[in-house]
Amino acid sequence: MLFLSDTGRFNPDGATAVWLPGGYPELHAKVLSENESMISSLKQFHEDGKPILAECGGFLYCMDTLIDLEGNSFRMAGLIQGTGTMTGKVGIGMQTAPLPEGKVRAHAFHKSESSNTPEPFCHGIRQRSTYPGEEVYREGSLTATYLHLFFASNAEAVAKLFSG
Repeated sequence: MLFLSDTGRFNPDGATAVWLPGGYPELHAKVLSENESMISSLKQFHEDGKPILAECGGFLYCMDTLIDLEGNSFRMAGLIQGTGTMTGKVGIGMQTAPLPEGKVRAHAFHKSESSNTPEPFCHGIRQRSTYPGEEVYREGSLTATYLHLFFASNAEAVAKLFSG
């Protein structure tokens, strides 16, 4: 397991997959946008076809642009087309991600919205509504979503996801 930070260098040598979990990229947007080394390494990892799971804040970081609550725009990693805009409104709820690797339980909790993204390959399944849940995107080896997956709910599916 390798750890990375917004200010550090990302050296994926020896890594077989990357997990970009939730977080608050809007709090570090300037630093993240200026970390060319990490962006370059992450793009190369993606171009090499190695699996990346980007959840919530990781999803925002993988988009082209992040707009904070003050309207400031920051370039992000650009692994997936789209703009993340902080709204202050909360998106929340329990869902299931119907991934090709298997169904994985998850939850959503975010204060942003995405726009100008590609078509999602699926939506989360809400527990108490038939309305489509959070979008799940697959761009090459990248799986990106607002959902936070509960790995233990289907460890086999998650292992498949990370093994490509």
